[in-house]
Amino acid sequence: FLIFFAIKTSRVEFTGLSLLAVPFILGLPVLDFFRVIVVRALIRRPLWQADRDHLHHKLKERGLPDLAILATMLFVHMMMIGLGVLVSVWRSPDPVIVLSYLAALLVYFVFVAVVARPKLS
Repeated sequence: FLIFFAIKTSRVEFTGLSLLAVPFILGLPVLDFFRVIVVRALIRRPLWQADRDHLHHKLKERGLPDLAILATMLFVHMMMIGLGVLVSVWRSPDPVIVLSYLAALLVYFVFVAVVARPKLS
C-alpha cells in the first residue's frame, strides 16, 4: 500500500491529495471528536466539559483489554486513511468525498452506539 502511494505521488501528473480528503487522513481522532461534540450539543452539555464519551472509554467499559482497544482503534484509523488516499488517487468529485465522509461519520455513530450498549450478562 505505501509503495503504491509512493509511486503514485512521485509521478509528475499527480497533484497531491484532495483538500477534502484531509478529514479521512486525520481519521479516527476527527470522527471521535465530531461525534462527542454532536452528542454534547444534543444533550445540551457544555462542549468543553470532560466526560467518558470517547470511543476508548466505551471499549474499556465493555471490558476490552488495552491492546484490543489499541488494535480496534488503529484498524478504524487505518481504514479511514486508506479511504482518504483512495478518494484522492481516484480523483473523486468533491460531492462524492463529502458524502463518503458523512457516511463514514454515520457508520461511526452507529458503531459507537452499539459498543456503548450495556453488556449482556
